[in-house]
Amino acid sequence: MFSRMSIRKKLLLLVVLGSIGLIWVAGYGMAQLNSLTARSEQDTQVLIANEALLVASSATLSQFKTQVQEWKNILIRGNDQAEHDKYLKQFGEAEARTAASLTLLEKQLGSIGGNAELATKALNEHRA
Repeated sequence: MFSRMSIRKKLLLLVVLGSIGLIWVAGYGMAQLNSLTARSEQDTQVLIANEALLVASSATLSQFKTQVQEWKNILIRGNDQAEHDKYLKQFGEAEARTAASLTLLEKQLGSIGGNAELATKALNEHRA
């Protein structure tokens, strides 16, 4: 069959088949690029959620350290009733901020499908 074809027809057939091959490769490449882009966007969303979780856990730790410091203030400087009341008020405010921060951490862990059990346990122990 090919032996009877002229060189011109053979070249034309080669160009057509090559073009079809190039179009197929380009289409496959575009499909892979779209798939990679979708996975990249999904991974970016996971990273953003994890970063927010990290910020929330750091804030919770900071709030708890402040609460401990306020408790120390009551013990060390709370001899006078006015000072005791002042430091007790500050301790109560720090305790509320810590509880709010733990609640936020618990919600964020639950929203990303993480194990919020530890945050719930910490929140329950904090309230006790």
